[in-house]
Amino acid sequence: MVRGLRGGLSTGSCAAAATAAACLLMEGARDFSRVQIVLPDGEKVGFGIHNLSLRAGEYRAYVFKDGGDDPDATHGLRIGAGVRPAQRYMLCGGPGVGKVTRPGLAVLPGNPAINPVPAEMIRSAVAQVTEQPVAVRIMVPRGKEIAAKTFNRRLGIVGGISILGSTGRVRPFSLSALRETVRLNVRQVLAAGWQEIVLVPGNIGRRFAMGRGYALDQIVQVGNEWGAALENLNRFGGCRTAMFGHPGKLLKLTAGDFDTHSQRSKSAVFVLAQKMISVLGHGPQKGAESVQEILDCLASRESKAVCSQLADDVLAAASQKAPGKVHLVRLIDLQGGELGHARR
Repeated sequence: MVRGLRGGLSTGSCAAAATAAACLLMEGARDFSRVQIVLPDGEKVGFGIHNLSLRAGEYRAYVFKDGGDDPDATHGLRIGAGVRPAQRYMLCGGPGVGKVTRPGLAVLPGNPAINPVPAEMIRSAVAQVTEQPVAVRIMVPRGKEIAAKTFNRRLGIVGGISILGSTGRVRPFSLSALRETVRLNVRQVLAAGWQEIVLVPGNIGRRFAMGRGYALDQIVQVGNEWGAALENLNRFGGCRTAMFGHPGKLLKLTAGDFDTHSQRSKSAVFVLAQKMISVLGHGPQKGAESVQEILDCLASRESKAVCSQLADDVLAAASQKAPGKVHLVRLIDLQGGELGHARR
């Protein structure tokens, strides 16, 4: 985190805290204004609770999302949970929580846009308060309105925001500070004497790399700042470099976009479509709009043929930015499976 910037907590953490408070209310607690939950790394964090109520047999509680100094559209939103006794544990989305309508995301179509880590945090919040099975309903007043300011509709998530957070925290970065952080991380790996450095966008790439024997200390999560990372390989000399990530990010490098943030780069869909025409003789299936959705429509052999050539293109683009440094590119899907690779 950048010095001087205050961290916050994710929508997933807020939903879990509201759930814990609603369960406490159901269990008979009345005189409380704060709850604690446990984040995925084991740290306990506290939340102020608002608007405790019992309506139509549903116990409700709300928290306000504090995103710290992160410029996020969901900062300040009221996020709530309603619980009621049930025959088995259930989790659903209420007003303001989006619904997934397309494949290719961490949540299957037809389900509320509550990602797996927040869903597990919510289940754990129930377990820390009560042993009886409950039905949990997550609610976000103004969620539908705020979702219009996010990329949810482009991803096929309709009706509200997503409940997100792989760590439970929001870590704010200014753009210049983020790039400097990436540069420092690259420099640290090189200074530690590793013979190979691995660049990944985020947690999926990190888990993929560690599953193939790479140590955490030689992996740098670059987010969208591929340019800053690759330029530093030139600045500090260094070792062989591998790059693992989803095509939705890495294909942008082939179009010259080394800052892959969606607001500062072109879509990777065009790159994928052009490669499909070149390799397969046809473009994407009608109605498939995201990179993952397009790939999901391909047969396994078609996907492998296309992604192997795309990996070659990514490797060539990265090698122009950092000549002689990058030796391996692996394209991976959202579940951490390999789609294609290239090496030199």
